Amino acid sequence: MEMYMSGEMETVFEGFRTAGFFDRPRITGRRRSSEGSRRAIEIDREDIAARFRRVLEDIKSGAFAQRFQAEAQTGYSVLNMAQSLLRGNSSITDAETRLRRAADLPDPPADRG
Repeated sequence: MEMYMSGEMETVFEGFRTAGFFDRPRITGRRRSSEGSRRAIEIDREDIAARFRRVLEDIKSGAFAQRFQAEAQTGYSVLNMAQSLLRGNSSITDAETRLRRAADLPDPPADRG
């Protein structure tokens, strides 16, 4: 939670975007790079690549657009259901609230639903 709330993840992903996945150490520093590299070794690259290919094919085939249009016609019923499941109290949102207060950080923006 500390890394998440500190903005470190933003710095790492900014490094990916600006320097590239393998050249980001010069942007993010050795400590982050060391741990990130260790974790990257653990990633099942074939599984991730297969998942991304399925998502891309879903988009390219038009299936995603068809589902989205159908969802829009029903007033986004699936989206609304998913969002209601994700909202509310959970151990993660409780920890976020405590950390925001302890660090004197602003509350997240209101839902733009």
